[in-house]
Amino acid sequence: MASSTTPKKTAKNLSSERFVALTNKDVERFVEAEANKNTQRKMHSDVVLTKLILPNENETRQLQDIAPPELDACLSRFLLPARKKSGDEYELTTLGEIIASVERYLNI
Repeated sequence: MASSTTPKKTAKNLSSERFVALTNKDVERFVEAEANKNTQRKMHSDVVLTKLILPNENETRQLQDIAPPELDACLSRFLLPARKKSGDEYELTTLGEIIASVERYLNI
C-alpha cells in the first residue's frame, strides 16, 4: 500500500516527466540538423557513385580536377545508360539529384 507521504501521480505530472518543454526554435534546429545529415549522406553516396564511373571513361583525374564542361560530358555518357543495382532505370529526377549532388560537392 502506498504511503500517505508519496505524491499522487497525475496525468499532468507524468506528462511533465516524459516531455521536456521545447521552443519553436529548438524544433527548427532539430529539423535543420537532420536535413543536413540526410543531405550530406545523399551527396556522399552520389559522389561515390559518380567516382565509380570515372575509370570507365578512362578518366584518372579527381572530380575537382575535371573542368565543368568535360565533367558534364562524362556525366552525360554515364547517366543516360546508368541502371540501378536491380537493373531498373533511374527516374529522371534521381539523375538530376545525382548531378546536383556532384555540383554541391564541387561548389559549382
